[in-house]
Amino acid sequence: MPDFFDLIGKWWKQILTITALAIVVAVVVTLITPKKYLAVATAAPASSFASDRSRLFSENIEALYSVLGTADDLDLVIGTSKLDTVYLAVVDELKLADQYKVSEEGEARRVKVASIIKNNSKVQKSSYGELKIQVWDKDNERSASIANSILNQLRNIHQELQTVANRNTLTALTSEKERSIAKTGDSTGTSDFDELIRQYQFLVNNKPPVLLTIEQARVPYAPDQPKMFRNILAAAALAFFFSVLLALVLQKRKANS
Repeated sequence: MPDFFDLIGKWWKQILTITALAIVVAVVVTLITPKKYLAVATAAPASSFASDRSRLFSENIEALYSVLGTADDLDLVIGTSKLDTVYLAVVDELKLADQYKVSEEGEARRVKVASIIKNNSKVQKSSYGELKIQVWDKDNERSASIANSILNQLRNIHQELQTVANRNTLTALTSEKERSIAKTGDSTGTSDFDELIRQYQFLVNNKPPVLLTIEQARVPYAPDQPKMFRNILAAAALAFFFSVLLALVLQKRKANS
């Protein structure tokens, strides 16, 4: 096994040439690769107590809950962000079907564009328990619009889920009250129903938020991808190790011949 420094000393020209060529290729590829701009929208989970009747209308425990929720409250939101429904809604809201150059037509074009947006997006929790929506796009203004639209879609979906649940309970309470009146012929004993109906009607009308926007995505003015320095460093490192390995193989063959 030849000494590493002796190997470098004998083959340094070849190693340097291969590494330099790799750097040149990395620079060229980076320069011709279309630039992508990163826009980030940030939100925090709202406390679930705002949609819980027992917490909201209880004087004893209402003050115990913060306006903000916990990081765990974002798990379901992040799961929803993987659904195609979210991105199809973004395509429709921003009228993106004709802004991307795809070969498909009609509904297939809409689905294809939604898939592109989904692949160029990332929805995740930050280390501080915030929801981060990252979107990369060749158009800097469009990247910000898409990030904000995804945030709006996620907020609306989960807000509507809460509202539907409260609305169903409200309908059930109203029906039960009517049955009680029909059975007894007296409405004076339905005060408990009236209070519950009032509380759930408030929740339905108020539509408590699920996500609180901390910062809307701003238009980025510097591309995030491709990263010139990172690409050059990676290419140089890989080329160097490859060239050293090649030099080692050639050195062994030379020694055996």
